[in-house]
Amino acid sequence: MDSFFVEKFDNDKYQIALVDKTRIFSADNPGLLATVYECSNESPSIDDNTQIFYALIRSINGMNIFSDLTNKNRSCKLNTWSIKYKDNNILTVEQINYQERIELYSKHHDITPDNTEDIFLSSLIDFSKRQNNWKTGILQRCIDNLVKSDYRKNPKVYALIDVNYNKIMRFKHETECENLLQLTDGNIIHNMRKITSILGIKNTRDTKIFNKISHKIKTYLDYFKNKIPKLKEYNSDKSLLSELFFLWCGSKIIDVDDGYQLKLNEDITECLTYMQPLLKQPKYLEILEKPM
Repeated sequence: MDSFFVEKFDNDKYQIALVDKTRIFSADNPGLLATVYECSNESPSIDDNTQIFYALIRSINGMNIFSDLTNKNRSCKLNTWSIKYKDNNILTVEQINYQERIELYSKHHDITPDNTEDIFLSSLIDFSKRQNNWKTGILQRCIDNLVKSDYRKNPKVYALIDVNYNKIMRFKHETECENLLQLTDGNIIHNMRKITSILGIKNTRDTKIFNKISHKIKTYLDYFKNKIPKLKEYNSDKSLLSELFFLWCGSKIIDVDDGYQLKLNEDITECLTYMQPLLKQPKYLEILEKPM
């Protein structure tokens, strides 16, 4: 592993550091670490949440919120795999179900590596357990910083956000992101906003009735059809648009007396009630040079 995280709790003070090989071997004083952030453990500010979230999220590939759209083999889940142990000590990498996610999030997982001088790694299974523990710890810290304080440490909330992660984050970027240049492919958000504007709705979860699907939308539908493999089989504008909204954030187009309306996904609706405002990606992470 080229880098790892170290965290420390000192009463209400929380410190988290990213340690990498380059810094270890170039540091003048090995007692100093590159501390990513230091903040209150009980009442962190939005700026604190932002710094910690963006310091950690890349390590679990949580920045590419379009991956499940552009790759039909990817999932919208944040945690897409886990190492499981069979009775005969065979290791397998498998997807986990919703109940297993709740069980994972119900326990506190450390992200600071164990002292391997004191604990002998007797087998690949021991190592894999540590990797699973570390990964789940990173997932916990990331979701910690996304949710409102009232919902922190709630395993059912975390599991629900986990399984809907990309859909939630796409919608929040669609409706709250001011600078699309900070995204890997912000043009996708731009074109989705164009579609909702042509339809006369505010966003992909607006339940206002619209009475037609204008031909002006075809250029943007063609863009998404070329971008998203799962849309290739849809031919009519209505069916393609409905599936696009479903893949995007769980919404579906239904027929109503006066035209069309979006039917919202209840899980996404619930998740959004738990979330803080979108954390805007900082231009840089603040680094404190101090011992931990």
